[in-house]
Amino acid sequence: MYNITFNKSRFLYRSWSSLRNISLICTSIFIFSSCKKSDYLAEKPDQALIIASTLKDYDALLNNTIIVNGSGIGVVPSLGEIYGDDYYIAPHIFENDLPHTFYRDSYTWSDNTYNDPVYAPKDWSFSYRCVFYANTILEGLAKLTATQEQQQQYNQIKGSALFFRAHSFYWLAQLFSPHYDKNTANTDLGIPLKQSADITEKINRSSVQQTYEKIIADLNEALPLLVSQPTLMTQPSKLAVYGLLARIYLTMGEYDKALSNSTLYLGIKNELIDFSSLPPNSYYSMPDPKNNVEISFYSILIDEILINLYPARIDSTIYASYNNDDLRKALFFEDAASDFGIPDDYGKYFSGSYDRTNKYFAGISTNEIYLIRAECYARTGNISSALQDLNDLMRKRWKNSVPYPSITASTQAEALDKVLTERRKELLFRGLRWVDIRRFNKEGANISITRNIDGQIYTLPANSNKFTHLIPPEVIDFNPGLQQNPR
Repeated sequence: MYNITFNKSRFLYRSWSSLRNISLICTSIFIFSSCKKSDYLAEKPDQALIIASTLKDYDALLNNTIIVNGSGIGVVPSLGEIYGDDYYIAPHIFENDLPHTFYRDSYTWSDNTYNDPVYAPKDWSFSYRCVFYANTILEGLAKLTATQEQQQQYNQIKGSALFFRAHSFYWLAQLFSPHYDKNTANTDLGIPLKQSADITEKINRSSVQQTYEKIIADLNEALPLLVSQPTLMTQPSKLAVYGLLARIYLTMGEYDKALSNSTLYLGIKNELIDFSSLPPNSYYSMPDPKNNVEISFYSILIDEILINLYPARIDSTIYASYNNDDLRKALFFEDAASDFGIPDDYGKYFSGSYDRTNKYFAGISTNEIYLIRAECYARTGNISSALQDLNDLMRKRWKNSVPYPSITASTQAEALDKVLTERRKELLFRGLRWVDIRRFNKEGANISITRNIDGQIYTLPANSNKFTHLIPPEVIDFNPGLQQNPR
């Protein structure tokens, strides 16, 4: 076992084994306090949910940022990131330092991931726990009559609960149902659209079409209830709704609707961080989330050791794709060998999270929305507008000591290719690459993912059934008749 001293004092990682133990303890606390039986919630995870009955109570539940935003532990499913192709695990880490078999099986896309008795399916349970909170609040609100003085608060609470439910449903669909295909969406199996706080209710799967219709319906209902911009980045707003709708419609291939929602977002908020104003080569380079002008909704990817700083190395071809005058090359990556004190180590790790910690930001931010709109412009044939949005973003990423070389394109295909290239480089470790691979493969991109572990090759072929993750077996056991994803 390697003895690691991480010289960034913020994390105080004295050894990999200590980090492992802390992570497992925290995982156990949060999983088993909320999910003891086979359904996503076998008992109410918080006594406050039982006694909540007033607007003040429901507002307090929405301010439990651990549950609804993932503060500290994450809430956005990370299995897609684990399955993806933005990183690799060094062979000596894979062989010696992964704490239990779930990580080895996940890294090689084995269907045995749920056989590890230590691992609990956080991607399912954390997301549905947030849905449970939202449903509890919505049911409670239905029993209240707001006074005129309370109406604004009532609306914000209801809109927020609807947003959090839709946000959770969207991410669950990216793992546990096939990618949206308008030709098969009515027959493809979606996720259980749990809309009741009754934890004993048996669940069934909707279709993919019904899944997306419900997500969009929740957001459309939330939109008029919410404030335009949030006071705190953990709180939903109209801005967050427009951003999430833009992402959803991009996922669905509804480019006109993604374009209109991204434009609505940028009409409210369009400021970008000027990376030349940030301190170079420091893990503290990114602004604190509360001061980050790009963040419109704060959410965190579920913290999993496999994609954390020590084991996960950035793919060398991705790192090499950044121009030396591109400030992201210095701000997004740091050297593993010097930081972890392992002479034989190699490679770079990602240090550009908008959470400004070793946790990965997976919320909604203006840089993503610029890229969504640029892609939609390119796909709908508006090359000049696509390049304008792309260059507006890239100027903020370039050294101000050298002239910025504007990105140009003479064809629609060339413009789209350049937008997608920058999309991947800008949005690393946000869970979005997995969504992109699934949608690109539906368009014929034929992206397969390969792992090389000491000469043994593992491959996830394009459009494999494994691009849809298995529902946890205990959920199937608790809900007889619930259909498992095919293999």
